Amino acid sequence: MQKIGGSSLHLEPAERVRAEDLLHALLLRSANDAAYAVATHIAGSQKAFAEMMNERAKQIGCTGTHFTNPNGLHDPLHYTTARDLALITREALRNERFKKAAMTTRKSIWRSTNLEDTLLISKNRLLSVDPYAVGVKTGYTKPAGHCFVGARSRDGWTAIAVVLDCADWLGDTRALLDWAFAEHHVTTVVRQGVRVASASVVGGERGAVSVAAAHDLKAALAPGEGVVNMQVELATLSAPVRFGQEVGALRITLTGGDELSVPLVALAAVPSAAAQSVPFHWLWTTMAMTLVGAGVVLLARARNG
Repeated sequence: MQKIGGSSLHLEPAERVRAEDLLHALLLRSANDAAYAVATHIAGSQKAFAEMMNERAKQIGCTGTHFTNPNGLHDPLHYTTARDLALITREALRNERFKKAAMTTRKSIWRSTNLEDTLLISKNRLLSVDPYAVGVKTGYTKPAGHCFVGARSRDGWTAIAVVLDCADWLGDTRALLDWAFAEHHVTTVVRQGVRVASASVVGGERGAVSVAAAHDLKAALAPGEGVVNMQVELATLSAPVRFGQEVGALRITLTGGDELSVPLVALAAVPSAAAQSVPFHWLWTTMAMTLVGAGVVLLARARNG
């Protein structure tokens, strides 16, 4: 195992540790060697894993981040911003395993070699003073100072606070979270089942179908904040269309620039158009003409014979 500086799980060469325990080692102990082990196992090298991190960061909207390693040890080319850390944390908390690990204060892990070092204790003091805390992560290097990403879930929503180079990281985080919940309230931006647009249907009994949000879309907004733009994205639909079938998405931009989305579904079924039926009198006339024509042909053949 390559020697990595800073906080460590003290991994031995060829030592085996479960992936879930490595996750806890990252979050509770900030184990830099565990980060190295995870990165090389997944991508083959720190460099390749950092490239994966950079690509994923761009996908979720990060604009001021560049990673060169998986553990955050100092590198002039390794940097991020408070906003980007909040975006990364929001995405990570959508993973229930990550969220559960981030809320853990003590964890005994299994390892194959170093059996004397199996207890992990979190340095996240927010978990012990805030009953609604859901993590998330402490961090420290001499160049960066004390950094912390904290989160609190209450009243049906989660606020994320980020402090960088902060001596009183706990006090400042609590103050930011208190402000967030005092100034913001959950508002239903779009209601489930309320028509927002019509989608064209090709080959159906009807040429269009009404669509609506698949579920309520809520956001924590401060007074004066709201929706500044709504964009409907619909797929090209071909009959039959099922009731409740996902047919597109509604993308919403809020006052602060945050973007939300919700799937759009069909509010009714649209069967395929029935094959056009032939009127009976036309069918009878066609059959009669066919029989007469056949008789004429047979009679002509008989005379020629």
